[in-house]
Amino acid sequence: MKYWIVLLGLCLVGCNTREQVTVSDEVKLDTIEIPDGSLTKGEQDSLQEVLLPYLEVDTAYAKKANQAAQTVSEALGDDYGEEEYHRNIQHVDSVIKQCILYVQRNEPKRLLDLFDKERVNIYGHPSNTIGHEKDLHYMILSLYAKYYRPSHERLFAEKMVELYEMSFAHVMGLEAFGGYFHPDYIPLAKVLIDCYSEGLGDYDRAIELQKQVCARVEREEAEGKASESYGYELFGLADLYLGNGDTIRTDSCILELRENPYIRMLFQSE
Repeated sequence: MKYWIVLLGLCLVGCNTREQVTVSDEVKLDTIEIPDGSLTKGEQDSLQEVLLPYLEVDTAYAKKANQAAQTVSEALGDDYGEEEYHRNIQHVDSVIKQCILYVQRNEPKRLLDLFDKERVNIYGHPSNTIGHEKDLHYMILSLYAKYYRPSHERLFAEKMVELYEMSFAHVMGLEAFGGYFHPDYIPLAKVLIDCYSEGLGDYDRAIELQKQVCARVEREEAEGKASESYGYELFGLADLYLGNGDTIRTDSCILELRENPYIRMLFQSE
């Protein structure tokens, strides 16, 4: 079993999984023109900056990550060995070097094709901390926006979802093993909610995520459901239900909103 499968198991233990978002049937990536030489000097420099950390392996961190992966592997009943873990490190090392070469040659299409093909293996590298992953995703998303978004808005939304879902799972994995609330949980969830509702029209997934945000805010806020933050998140949930044509649950949220002291003041001021 590849190490990245272990990593995904690590991230998704105890969480609801979803089928990977696939590219729209109407859009074929090969038909999108991404001309060589179209990367700016700033983009090349930034891309190399976010790729270089994957060529450096913190021995202590790698050992800890390897032990965590083996623990998850045993829990899932998978056969996983240290040799495979190190093989993936070597494989990603060659992938990243090739990515950097494409950047230096100003070949963005080959860069994106290679990233799309190898990104899950990259996630399995011990240097793929949430910080490095966010930096890498930011640059890749900037390229998706540059090359896909102008003519294929839905494709861009799908690619965004792929990356943000991975980071969201990564954060949940950190929480599961660290026993703490990660500060990126709600921001990532909110980005995904917008991607699903506005970009893909998938209100079911957006509602699912917004309900998780409401539950998170209720746990984090000392006032629980009586907090102002919870009220505004519940208002967001009501808006999603309305967008999905579910008037019954919309009304249910509004009734609950009227019990929130902060939102009640807004109702009374109307």
